[in-house]
Amino acid sequence: MNKCAEQFNPVEAPLSGINLVEAAAGTGKTYCIQILAARLILEGMLKIEEIVILSFTVDAAAELAKRIRSILEKIVLILEDRIDIADKQALAVLEHDRQVRPDVDDESRLKAVKTALRDFD
Repeated sequence: MNKCAEQFNPVEAPLSGINLVEAAAGTGKTYCIQILAARLILEGMLKIEEIVILSFTVDAAAELAKRIRSILEKIVLILEDRIDIADKQALAVLEHDRQVRPDVDDESRLKAVKTALRDFD
């Protein structure tokens, strides 16, 4: 378990307002941020260009982009039933969205995530 998730649950944290994830190296900040970004796209119905994530190094920004893209790609695979063993992070984000927004169908979720991936760069 990531240290970040032990004190801050990114799957259940409120999405309104500002989330500041600040901690020492190796504590799971990237883990938390990738989950928050995926939730903002699904639950918050934000476009990828409406999300601001600030990092202080080029390497950290590249790692964040890679990890966010990865979790979004895994959510697509789950929604398209093309993955046998679901990624725990992606599945947790998707299941949480299904709980808090039961009226939204998976086709709408799939469209939102695919749009985010298309517009990512």
